[in-house]
Formats: sequence, C-alpha cells, structure tokens
Amino acid sequence: MVLMWHYQTDNAIQSSPAIGFDGTVYFGSGDGYLYTLYGSVTLANTPWPKFRCDLKNTGRAGGN
Repeated sequence: MVLMWHYQTDNAIQSSPAIGFDGTVYFGSGDGYLYTLYGSVTLANTPWPKFRCDLKNTGRAGGN
C-alpha cells in the first residue's frame, strides 16, 4: 500500500466515514468540521467493490 496524500485536521477524526451516492466521502472531526473527499475515480467495476456491495449499501451483488 502506498500513501497517496495526507491532510492534517485540528483534532482527531470523531466519526466513521459515510459514502454518498456519487462516491463522495464525508467524515467529522473533533475540531467541529465536516470534511468531504472527492475522488478522481469511481468504485471498481467488480461484483463487490466495497463493503455491502455498492454505494447504496444494498448488500446485493449482480446489479439487482
């Protein structure tokens, strides 16, 4: 694994990340801010690219 980038917040990350329908990642920090990460690529085109299968977390593989 290679570290691609690093960003320092003013306090610890206080929440689990949430992934929006467009792939945007949101998480909160103890500094009172909500951070947003926008990726330059989408999820992998595989039957199971992430936990619970897809961006809607349906848990269904195969596009149903």
